[in-house]
Amino acid sequence: TSATHFESGHASNGTTARPAPRLITELPPPSQLDIEWSPVLTKNNERILKLGNLLVGSSPTPHSPSSAQSADTETPKKFSRFFGSSSTKKRQRLVMVTSSARIVIVAAGGGEKKTKTEVSLLGAGCLWRKMQDSKGLSYWCLDTKDKHFTFESPKASSSDGSATAAAAQEWLDAIERAREIAASVQTSNSYIGEDALKELQSGSSSSSRALDLDSMDNRNTLQKPPPGEESFISRKRFSKRQSKSGLSAVF
Repeated sequence: TSATHFESGHASNGTTARPAPRLITELPPPSQLDIEWSPVLTKNNERILKLGNLLVGSSPTPHSPSSAQSADTETPKKFSRFFGSSSTKKRQRLVMVTSSARIVIVAAGGGEKKTKTEVSLLGAGCLWRKMQDSKGLSYWCLDTKDKHFTFESPKASSSDGSATAAAAQEWLDAIERAREIAASVQTSNSYIGEDALKELQSGSSSSSRALDLDSMDNRNTLQKPPPGEESFISRKRFSKRQSKSGLSAVF
């Protein structure tokens, strides 16, 4: 489990310093399962926290635009419920919870490494909870802004209510852990980005100051001619004066 712990400190001037996050644990190296599902794990350093076969049902969330559209299409089929069909279709799917706070749903069996449905646990209005049906069997559900998902154990029976409750709770624990890891990574990245920006700004200001000092040194420094060149110039000037004064020797 990866969580973010905040350590508050006090600055020397008496003001409260900004708390810095401390990552208690790091993600383990990719397992064979992670490598196998790499086509689906598209996020940076993404790991599978939990994977299993579940009966997944989906329907529009009440009061969403898609639910209003589906209400019109269900009117001609109102008699189909008398023949045993359900308004929510449930299909067996392979479900995984990842360290990037995603729920990825793929085809059952695991032969097709392709995402059918993806849900971000960090999305606005994303909620999850454990439910119980009329038979006392537990399952868990997930609500987004547009969709309502239900997840049930495919091997549930009328006699294992406690087992289904424990299984549903394991999935909810994995979801909470996924959110903690993703929030920790986001917080760490924000601090790293701010530190890098500060270093870039301080580096650019110091280099500009160095350039200013160099230009000032160049303007204020008197350039002395190289050794030997100064004596040559003096001799040249003296010979000109001698020739004008008629002091040059005649042979």
